[in-house]
Amino acid sequence: MKFLPPCPLRGISQLAARYRRFMHASKLKQAMELGANVEDIRQAYEKGFVSFSRNEPDFPGHVFNAFSLAADQGFVHALIEARHGSR
Repeated sequence: MKFLPPCPLRGISQLAARYRRFMHASKLKQAMELGANVEDIRQAYEKGFVSFSRNEPDFPGHVFNAFSLAADQGFVHALIEARHGSR
């Protein structure tokens, strides 16, 4: 997973403070250990503040290009992997 830097939330809200701590995580478990909760992750995902490199949806109009995002971060997207049986 990859969070959008810098913190896209303005102000001193509790969510903004938590986001500044957990935005450095690269795994869900890390984000939770740094103070995120399930609702924080859901909200960040809905707003496009976080991406899941190997598992981003490939829906038309989705905020990220799933295959480019995975490749840019050094991964093979899970859909390509499933189709071709790589890894």
